[in-house]
Amino acid sequence: MPAEDARFLFPNAVNTNLIMTTNLRELIHMSGLRLCTLAQWEIRALFKGIRREMMNVSPFFGKMLTPHCVHEGYCNEYNNRDGHCRIRPPKEQVLRIWEKYRRGELIEAAGASIQRFPGRLQEGESSPDQEGMLEKK
Repeated sequence: MPAEDARFLFPNAVNTNLIMTTNLRELIHMSGLRLCTLAQWEIRALFKGIRREMMNVSPFFGKMLTPHCVHEGYCNEYNNRDGHCRIRPPKEQVLRIWEKYRRGELIEAAGASIQRFPGRLQEGESSPDQEGMLEKK
C-alpha cells in the first residue's frame, strides 16, 4: 500500500474540504504535475474535476490544463525511467533518438511524420522511437 494511502486506515480518514485561490499560470503548472499518470489517484481525480469545471467556464483555458509531458513532448518524471507512462516516452529515450539522428545513424522514412507521438499505441502502430525513423545499414 502506498504511504499516501495509509491515512485511509485511520479514523480521521474523512472527507476534506479544499478552498484554493490561484492564478492561471500556477493552475497550469499544478495541473501539469497533478494530472500526470504517475500522480496519486486522489489528487489526479481532484484536478480532473478542476479541469472539467475550467472547460465549462472557458474551453480555451481548460485545454491548457494538461500533464506537463503533453506540451514538453517527453516525460520528465524520475519514476518513469522504465517508460510505463502511456502519454509520452521518457526524456532519456527522446534524447538518445535525437543523438542518433544528429550523428546520422537514423534517417527519415519517406512520407513519415516524426512530429506525431501517439498517446497510446494502436494495434500495428510503431512506438514513438521507431516511427518515421530507420536505422542506416
